[in-house]
Amino acid sequence: MIGSRSNSTRITSEVKGVVMVAGSTTGADPALLRRLNTELALRTVRDLGAMTLAEVARVAGLARSTTADVLGDLVRSGIVAELQPASGRSGRPARRYAFRAEAGYLAGVGIDATGVQVVVCDLSGRVVASRAGEIDDRHRASPIRIARQAVEDGLREAGVKPRLLRAAAVGIPGVVGAKGDILICHGHPDWVGVDLAAGLGQELRCPVLVENRGRMAVLGEVWRGIGDGVQDLIFVHAGARNGVGVIAGGVLLQGRHGAAGEIGHHPALHWAGQQRYGDDLAALFPGLGLEEATVAAFAAAATGDHRAGRLVEHYADDLAAGINALVLILNPELVVIGGPITRGGETVLELLRSRVEEVALFPPKVRFSELGDDVVALGAARRALLQIDENLLELARP
Repeated sequence: MIGSRSNSTRITSEVKGVVMVAGSTTGADPALLRRLNTELALRTVRDLGAMTLAEVARVAGLARSTTADVLGDLVRSGIVAELQPASGRSGRPARRYAFRAEAGYLAGVGIDATGVQVVVCDLSGRVVASRAGEIDDRHRASPIRIARQAVEDGLREAGVKPRLLRAAAVGIPGVVGAKGDILICHGHPDWVGVDLAAGLGQELRCPVLVENRGRMAVLGEVWRGIGDGVQDLIFVHAGARNGVGVIAGGVLLQGRHGAAGEIGHHPALHWAGQQRYGDDLAALFPGLGLEEATVAAFAAAATGDHRAGRLVEHYADDLAAGINALVLILNPELVVIGGPITRGGETVLELLRSRVEEVALFPPKVRFSELGDDVVALGAARRALLQIDENLLELARP
């Protein structure tokens, strides 16, 4: 389950089971056994913190000599550190081992129509840098250049050498194919057909994953936001363009073509681009583009501007119609709403809640995200961290 915090424990149990079965099989491949035992020891130290050799052996269910051998390999690779023995103990001090979260880093990038966010984390998931900026006009035609520049800026701010980047992930506004190629891109139609995962991976020299912004955002919420522990959750990004990410039964929904949740394409919902508000927004905020005027409208409504308030109310009605369709289909526990609409404050949130309660058979909790503009980048970082977890032993390679 991609949204579960118990993911590492579940994987450890599976690996341990494989090791025990393989170890009892006559003629088992010694290289495979070595690899499985090494991965099990690494996961044990990573998940449980600093431990003595005897503790690692006991928890992992490995022989002491095997544990000593594989921990030695991990220390030489730099992913595990041998710590100074605890002082004040009688007898021979026990060697202790700890996972080196600083042995590698990962980056999460969120791109929208006008801006880009990046977070850089160490291998424990601790954020070491967070940065936001506008899309450089020189790079606007190339999502690869936009994402690469964001990652490089984030690494520079964190003081991390590029060679220590182990994985990256990017969230974009649109539909992404299974290989990380862009099939549909809202706001950047010229990006369609770009193989962002492959192109960026070549430039960063690490695995790269690409996904829809809504799905990255919902991962961010269950990792660092108010969705922690929630198994059935809808995330709605609401602004000039709306997007959705869904976790149902602990599983991130993607669909056959990666288009699950693209409810905004239904014309009756008036979600696609919010162009029907364009004239009113232009009258209220002349000189601003659609994205900027939408943000300004929410902010003005929060201060009591009546014209902006009426416009935001109509917008919220349209938004609630789409949310209600999703709620009736998915029956979630929680709906989290993020994006520019959060600038509208509690009045807009209460309006959305009332609209959902009027329709839903079992009304979910409806809340604004507390992660701000970083939610997509945080979700992308989580996706990169999961990718590293799936190939954990790659960390032990030079």
